[in-house]
Order: sequence, then structure tokens, then C-alpha cells
Amino acid sequence: MLSSDDTRSKTAVGFAEAIEAMASRFRNNLEQVLTEVAEGAVRAVPGVIAAIISERDGDRLTTVAQAGQVPAGFVKTQNDLAQGPTLDVADGSALLVVPDATSDDRWPEFAARAGAMGARGLLIAPLALGTRTVGALSLVSTDIDPFDDESEDMAVIFAAHAAITVAGVHRENHLNLAVNSRDVIGQAKGIIMERFSTDDTVAFALLAQISRELNRKLIQVAHHLCLTGELLGTGHPRITR
Repeated sequence: MLSSDDTRSKTAVGFAEAIEAMASRFRNNLEQVLTEVAEGAVRAVPGVIAAIISERDGDRLTTVAQAGQVPAGFVKTQNDLAQGPTLDVADGSALLVVPDATSDDRWPEFAARAGAMGARGLLIAPLALGTRTVGALSLVSTDIDPFDDESEDMAVIFAAHAAITVAGVHRENHLNLAVNSRDVIGQAKGIIMERFSTDDTVAFALLAQISRELNRKLIQVAHHLCLTGELLGTGHPRITR
């Protein structure tokens, strides 16, 4: 039988291996790291049967990665009831330890369903970026009160990895959108410059003027011009390509 020191040593080794596995994949596939975080948490934190990474989307949760024996309806139930520990943490609460979800009166309706899901002990850490919380990492156990201080420390570290990855995915998406927008605006300016024999500054000023006049985004004006050859708004000539 393993002593408590042996158990902690085994846990530390599992944690180090999980972090190493995530690090080796981070450069190649950013979004895959979220799954690696969830899988790593299941392997490394004793008593955990499932890990769910949820992102806050308005007043609801969206599951972005999960691993292990995830209780059926764990996130959906909280969304449907508009109550639950993951919702609270994703809404800005601190690390939350729930010894037994089936008897916790903070979420009575969720508690009534937790037993059927097989969710007893819960450890939920916020996905925090500075003062902003973007979601939560939920660790689920079928045991009552299974988590200790080391489990809490690990949950915080795994949640930090998840938060950084979520932020990276959004940043990459925003950068892609920015590049696409820049390309479209550049094409629109090129059309104006060619047909009106003007320069880059005047072409951009014309697009910006139409954007202000019509209260439409600059990218929408540019996109319409690239697709149709027509400058939006009255008094602006159609550009024949």
C-alpha cells in the first residue's frame, strides 16, 4: 500500500509528465493544447474522473475541451438551470472546492441532478487573464471531498495553461480577421487608385468618408466595392473594372 508521501511523489511525477506533454505540442497546434490540459488534469490530479474546460459566452457556458468520463449533461444542466458551480466560477468567482455537489444548497436544483450524473466532489478553477475571467476548468470526482491543497494548486496551474491557450486562440482569430480586413481594404484602395488615377491617401480617405456618411464599417464598404465595383452611397460613381 502506498504511503501518503509515495502518493504525493507519484502525483508530482504525473503532473510533470502532463506539463511536458502539453509543452511539446504547444508550438504545433494551439487549440489542441486545450485538450492536452484536460487530459493532463485527469492524469495528474488524484480522484479526478473528468475535466471540462468551459468558456463563458454571455450568460452561458460553452465546452471547448474535455477529457475522461465526463458526466452527461454537466455543462448543459447548469446552462438550462442558470445555476451551478462552473457558472459561478466562470462569472468571476475564485477557486471553488465543492466537497459534495449532491448536498450543496448553493445550487439546489443542480444538486438534485448531480447524483444522477455521478458528480460528487468538484474542484473548479477560473480561467483568469489578469482581472478578467474567460471561463473555468471543472475537475469532477465520484468521491466525496477528494481534493487536498496539492490538488488545488494543480488545478490553478492547469487552469492558467487553459486561460493562456484560450486567449491565444482568440488572438490568432483576431489577427486572421485583421489580416483579411487589411487585404480587402487594400484591394478596394487599389481599385479606386487605378480608376481615378489617385494615390493611396486619397483612396483611403474616400472609403473612410463613405463609411462615416453611411455609418457602416470601413471593411463593409471595401468589401462591397471589391465584389460589385460599386461605391456605396449616392453621388459616388460606379467603378467599371
